[in-house]
Order: sequence, then structure tokens, then C-alpha cells
Amino acid sequence: MILSQQAAQIRNLFLISKFDECIQASQEIQTNSLEFNQYQLCQLYKILSLFEVSEFEEAQKQFKNLILEVQQKKGSFVDQFDLLTISFYLWEFCDYDSYECQQLNQELFKAIEIYKNGHKLEDLNADGIYHLATSMFLFIDCFQYDINFECIEHLKKAQYLNQEFDQEVLFLMGWMLDYLGKCEEAIQYQLKLYSENQYFPSICNNISVTYQVMGNDEKKEEFLHLAEKIQPKNIVVMHNLAMHYHKQDNKQKADELFTRALTMYPNFSHTYYIQGHILLMKGENQLGLETLQKGIQINPNDCDIYELMSLFDFSKFEEYMQKCISIRPKKSRYYTLMADRLLSQQQIEQSLNYLNLALNCKQSEAEFARDTIKKVVCLRTLHNNQEALKLTVQMLEKISSFPNSLLGFQVCKIISSLALPDSEKIRILNSNNSKYLQKLNELICYMQNGIVKCFLTMKMEQFISTLELIAYQKQAQSQLIFKISQSHWDLFMF
Repeated sequence: MILSQQAAQIRNLFLISKFDECIQASQEIQTNSLEFNQYQLCQLYKILSLFEVSEFEEAQKQFKNLILEVQQKKGSFVDQFDLLTISFYLWEFCDYDSYECQQLNQELFKAIEIYKNGHKLEDLNADGIYHLATSMFLFIDCFQYDINFECIEHLKKAQYLNQEFDQEVLFLMGWMLDYLGKCEEAIQYQLKLYSENQYFPSICNNISVTYQVMGNDEKKEEFLHLAEKIQPKNIVVMHNLAMHYHKQDNKQKADELFTRALTMYPNFSHTYYIQGHILLMKGENQLGLETLQKGIQINPNDCDIYELMSLFDFSKFEEYMQKCISIRPKKSRYYTLMADRLLSQQQIEQSLNYLNLALNCKQSEAEFARDTIKKVVCLRTLHNNQEALKLTVQMLEKISSFPNSLLGFQVCKIISSLALPDSEKIRILNSNNSKYLQKLNELICYMQNGIVKCFLTMKMEQFISTLELIAYQKQAQSQLIFKISQSHWDLFMF
């Protein structure tokens, strides 16, 4: 991919955080004044600059307009410039609205598939832009659910194959690794980029965030102040600095930053969300809820505010959750929260309905296991013991391991409490060809690892239960039924 002189100049303005100049220069370019792909690239960096100066709604509007222009010009054809346009837009959009970003990610998937159909495999393997787009799709698709490092492998290939966007790829590497919990690796890429270009958009803020996760408050504060100097219009930096001062009990400086944020961006509801959250955590519930309501008046679709208010205003819990569900119908968390509320009220069948809706959404393995266990509890309460056991077995087959020992212990307790004859439990376990023996061994390992700590902290119930479970494992061998080289048995607690 070769950049024209004009496109290169506009990109360079973005790379050194001269966003106003980048936006102005891009606006002066007419569609017919450049080869279209170069025009497209100029408009892309204008959109990225709009995000960096916190003009989020305008950035989204400009992106939609650009996509319409691309479709009118190219039809269904997809080239490297199109993959780059969607990928870089998702990078900026993800931190602003991760839910909508995941919906838009399907457009990137479609574009990648069209692009793949027009290229040979050996050409794709040597195509840095293709690997960059694939990396972005995989990251957006998985980062909120399960850790998947395949995106990093593709990004490393992009880094090796494509030098034109070396700084952007370095930034994305640190950004993705930070989200994936690899802070030590993330900070290496972030500091490398900082050493090459200290003015790269948001690099100082991201370094600060990574240092915060690593527990290095001194470095966190240092880079946060650098971020403020470089990007004084960036509302994310303002929010992070305000929360930093709040944690230092410097109310005056925190309030000054919140006031500045609201003055510069009065229609950005997330500022009220952060302020309201701080007040609620301090026990100032009435003032906190009033602050959140101001955010809702600005943006009636702010689900983060509705969810937070539901935790402190129980009388309107269902109203707020229904709002969230209507706005983000593919987010499992809201269905789970509704199910929990109904289960606490002993409305079992209604709770079961919401759990089914949650399980139909995309979930992490831990969320799937958690909601399945809740569904099993509902089925057991309704005396549907066979279905409860079958569902438990299906969960054990699907999950790679217990997300934590407590969940595994719950599984064991539930199976032991089901009102079914032991022979029937064994039959169901066996007929589903479950990996139950393997999972039980994993559970014992989890619990053994924590057994000394549990004992020393006087958590005797879990300590005794662990011993009971080990004793059961030793005594239960005679009940094993072998099928296709796998072992299965019923579990009960003595």
C-alpha cells in the first residue's frame, strides 16, 4: 500500500497529535482531487482525529458517510484500504462503545471474507493489511469473553510484513496485550512506541493505565500528566486524571477537571456516570442518583448509568434493566441480572426464562458456566431432576475447565442433592459420555492448592468438604462405567 504525499502528510499530523490541523487539512480535500483510495485514507485519519478530540458523535457520522461513499464508488469490491478503514475505526470506537463495536465487527468479518475470496492463500499469508484486519476482528470478537492470543499472532505478522503503519501496529500491540491482561508485555511495546514518538495519540494515557494495573502509581501519575499536556481536549484523559485526584482525596482538583469536562463536552453523559459513581461509593446516594439522572437527560440510552442506578434504587430495578435490554438486546449481563432478581423473589419460572435468554447471547466460558448452574438450580427447584443433571453434564462437556474451585464445588453439591437414584445418575452421566472424571480431578487439584490457606483462615467447611471429596474419589472407583476409554461415575457427598 503506497501513500500519496497528501495522505502521508495528513497521517503524520495525526501521528504527532495535531488533530485540529489534521481535520482541517482533510476537509479541504475534494473527492475528485485525489485517487479515491488516497482520499479515503485522508478521511479515515480525520475520523480518528475526531475521536481523539472527543467529538465522538461527529466521528461516527463521518464514518457512516465515508462508508456510503466507498460503497457508491466500489460497490461490493473490498481492497486493503477498506480493511484498514474499518479496522482503524474499530480501534478508536472500541474504547468509546464496546457493545456497538462488537456489532460493527461483523462488517469487518464480511469485508475480510470478500477480500479472502479474491486472493490466493499464499498472497494472504504475505499480506500485512489482511493480517492486521484479521487481528482486529479476532480481538474485538473475543476480548470481553475469553482470552484468545490468536489476534496477537496475526498482529505480529502484520508488523513484520507491513512497515507503512509501523507506529499504529505498535500501538495496537500494546493496547491489545493490555486488554488481554499481559501488562508486562504491553508496557514493552508501549514504551518502544513512546521512545520513537512521544506524541503518538493516547500513548501516554495508555502507558498510565498499564502502570496503574501493574501497581506503579508513580509512573502512572507521570504519564497521566504527560497525556494531559499533549491532549488537553481528550475527555478520557480528563476523566482518568480526575479519578486519580479523587483517589488522592484531592477533591478540589477532581472537581475542577469534571467541571472542565462538562464545560467542553456538555453532552457527554459518561462524565455524570463517573461523578455519580464516586458519590454513591462515598454513601451520598441521593446526590449520586441525582447526578446520574442528569446523565440520562443528556443521553437516554446510556446503559451504564441505568445499570448503576439499578444497584442503588431497588424500587426501579426492573424498569432500569428493561431499559438496558431494549437498548442492548444482545448483552447477556442484563438478562442474568433480571434472572438473579427474580430468583431471589422465588419467581423460578420467570428466572428460568431470563437465564435462557442470557445463554442465547454470546458469553465467556465463565459466564456460560455460571448461568448454566443457575438454570440447574431452577430446574432442581421445579423438581426436574433429570433435565438438571443432563444440563450439568452438557456444561461439563463444553467448558475447558472450572473457572474457579467454588463453581466446581457447586457442581458437586448440586449433583449430590438431585433426587435421583445413584444408578440413574450414573446412566445419565455415562450416556452423555461426559468428561466428569477429568473435571472431578481438576476440581480436587483446585481445592488441594488452596487447602492450607483455607485451613489457616479457618474456612473449615471448605477444608472438610475437600477431604470428603478426596475420600469419595478413592471409594467411588467401583462405580466407574467405562465407555470409549472414558470414565464416568455418579458423585454424592457423604
